[in-house]
Amino acid sequence: MESFDRSLERASSPQKPRKLEISDLDRPEMKDLVQNLIEHTATKEKVMGAEIRANIRNSLLGVRQRLWENCPRLGELGFLAKVIDRVYPAYTMKEHFEGSMRSIKGMIEKGQAFGIEVDGKLVAISAYRKFGDNPDGREIYELTKGSTLPEFRGRHYGDMINQEIFREINGISPEALVTTVTANKDLKAKLTATGVFKEYSLLAPDFIAKLFREKVGDEGEVRRMEEKGSRIYLFDPKI
Repeated sequence: MESFDRSLERASSPQKPRKLEISDLDRPEMKDLVQNLIEHTATKEKVMGAEIRANIRNSLLGVRQRLWENCPRLGELGFLAKVIDRVYPAYTMKEHFEGSMRSIKGMIEKGQAFGIEVDGKLVAISAYRKFGDNPDGREIYELTKGSTLPEFRGRHYGDMINQEIFREINGISPEALVTTVTANKDLKAKLTATGVFKEYSLLAPDFIAKLFREKVGDEGEVRRMEEKGSRIYLFDPKI
């Protein structure tokens, strides 16, 4: 853990990260931070045409509802659910936004989301969550939902929050592994420069990549992410 802290550049501001509260979700800056987040993480191919898929999905849901009302046994058949599941993953930007807000809310409720304020303005956020367990039984945590307002980038606020998150994870489980997935070139370079994060392809045979693919549950989406430059980074305190 200490090697990770030492490897990060010293932040240029004395602002101290704090745990986010539910009331922070209503702040205009939070909406800007989440919008910034999804614009950098939403797969373009999934957003394009998503409105059309949403209309198909809604039509299928209507058909299924009418089947339930008029012929309960037929309505219980699984084929419609499977078709709906095939078109549902194409989220619109609105759905991405709402999903991210729900996810952040859940992590706030668990005390796993942090932010930094400058002059009373929330300018950066990041969070962590349980990702899974390593084959040796150690817990794996994921750094996620990192976002900094454009006008405050370059001041290392994200580094400060992640240092705080690392300290908290270290307090929970000193031998825990920490992972994150990103396509952001600057973040990838920074993680590599720490010398303590190992990079993995999303398609690698290694356990962490297999665990990620299981969570995504869509091989085509994983390949699209790989092609767009996404990689998995893993910190193991035992290495």
